[in-house]
Amino acid sequence: MPSAYHAYAIQELHPLAFADDWVRSDLGWPTWMETPEARDLLEDPAAMREATQEQLARVLTVIVRLKRFSEDGSGGRRPCPKVIQCHT
Repeated sequence: MPSAYHAYAIQELHPLAFADDWVRSDLGWPTWMETPEARDLLEDPAAMREATQEQLARVLTVIVRLKRFSEDGSGGRRPCPKVIQCHT
């Protein structure tokens, strides 16, 4: 369970991510998060440390979109990548 500070930090980060163009509207995030590149970044902290700015923007897009669209069309949940602790 996230702490109250964690929840507050995420709440504050969300509008900044959009305002500063970190969330990519042109990224097909459900497809991208299934690619080898995305899996490496989302599951391996070492790969995340070496990520480019564009890769970080893609990862942040996935995080924001997973939070917002966690329910799929059948009422199930999308799997949450290991490096991201999804709390909906």
